Amino acid sequence: MYKHLGVRKWLIGRLGEVRIHAALALVILITFVLSQPRTTLVVGGILCFVTYGYLGFREARKTPLWLSPLSFYFFWYCVGMGASPFYIGLITSDDSVRFVSDSTMVPIADLAAGYVVFLCGSLALHLGVQIFRPISPSQETEGLGKNFLKLLGAVWVVGLIFQINPSLFSFLGGTAKILAVALLGSVCGFAIVERQRMGLSRLGFFTILLLGTTGLFFGNLASDSKTYIMFSFLPLFWFFLIRRRLRVWVPPLALVLGLFYLATVAPVIQTARMRPVEVGTSTREHLIETFDNWRRETPAEISGSFLGDQLDRFFQRQFDAVPVGFLVGEVERSGLMLGETMKYAGYAFVPRLIWPDKPTVTRGGWFSTYLGLYDVEAEATTAIGMTAVGELYWNFGILGVLIGMCLMGCGLGYLWSLATADPRAKPIHMLLYVTVMLAMPDMAEAVTIFVSLVVAFLTFKAAFFFMDVLSLVGRKTGALTPTSPIRTRQSS
Repeated sequence: MYKHLGVRKWLIGRLGEVRIHAALALVILITFVLSQPRTTLVVGGILCFVTYGYLGFREARKTPLWLSPLSFYFFWYCVGMGASPFYIGLITSDDSVRFVSDSTMVPIADLAAGYVVFLCGSLALHLGVQIFRPISPSQETEGLGKNFLKLLGAVWVVGLIFQINPSLFSFLGGTAKILAVALLGSVCGFAIVERQRMGLSRLGFFTILLLGTTGLFFGNLASDSKTYIMFSFLPLFWFFLIRRRLRVWVPPLALVLGLFYLATVAPVIQTARMRPVEVGTSTREHLIETFDNWRRETPAEISGSFLGDQLDRFFQRQFDAVPVGFLVGEVERSGLMLGETMKYAGYAFVPRLIWPDKPTVTRGGWFSTYLGLYDVEAEATTAIGMTAVGELYWNFGILGVLIGMCLMGCGLGYLWSLATADPRAKPIHMLLYVTVMLAMPDMAEAVTIFVSLVVAFLTFKAAFFFMDVLSLVGRKTGALTPTSPIRTRQSS
């Protein structure tokens, strides 16, 4: 009897939010079956915005860091699955939506179907994560060692070197991708720890935070990605979010960052991608030069029409159901691919150390060529993500989406459990935590996500083992002395 009660308690604790998510998916599915496609987008957008916001806030309240892989996912898709479909369904009067070019239009019926398919994939991912996620701590976490800041600084330096010259780490293959998060993970790890626990004065703490954020922003300029440039401010946002007395500043900060994105980041990146890059000029230099020219040519006052145009582009860009809707049409016309587009999985797991000339694993260039943007894949300079949901549906239909996304969720949940629910005292664990958090909404294809999960598991397992050995040696020699522990709030 007690065993059954324990199982029931475990199910309620782990799957309570999943039931809410499932109810949302069911309501939107019924709306899709009984109403017009545009109604599905508008009603679904409203329901998703409210429900995902509630799930994100509920998740944030019960996790010690407020931002967790799940809360970040739900807050992210408040826009992608909430505001975006509502906007497109309400504003767009055409019977189709543009996807990458005028020759690849997605009928509104296929878009609504893709929206429902993506929502089912999101539900399956949520289920998988919940099964393997860590249990939030309710007591004190491990104390900070005196080498905490040194290790955090070492991660920051390695991350900065990677951003400046990633070719130095090309021999690592897929493992090198983890270093792309090293800068962000280290600054986030510093920003959310109380300065008293690190023995820093107020001036010292903010000086290091400013220098770390500056280096992070400089490094992310090389990414040529609007998203990663905006992620440069994630540590600052997290700094305010995790401190109760400063939380009142989160909405104004979010508004300022939103305006900065619409009025500066998005148009500058868009302009830079349309300008040819001079020979010998790095991506960072090209972007800075573009910004300088754009700043001189742009009027001092940004018009409302300009912001409206950027907002329109933003909502359409965030709507991940668009490529899924396109692939829904492909399946209707040509049938399921049954793994034909996933053959690269055969060599994806071969380490680049063994096969230095291994073909690229990511399929963004291939999909761009398939869409007709380029004649051959070798000429592709733009990567279009088909999304993990889209690739699974294209090959195996809705059953493949449910099984595949659930397996991905299990993998992400397990990596989250390796990172622990509160990794503030452990910089390497914090790096894994941030890696999992950013991976939740960043799923360009299915196979590459599975490869990344395996690579992350092997890499961080080896790193944890190495750190445990160093810690053991340090304790035996007296080199490591813990300081006072970080106190976490009681989990709800």
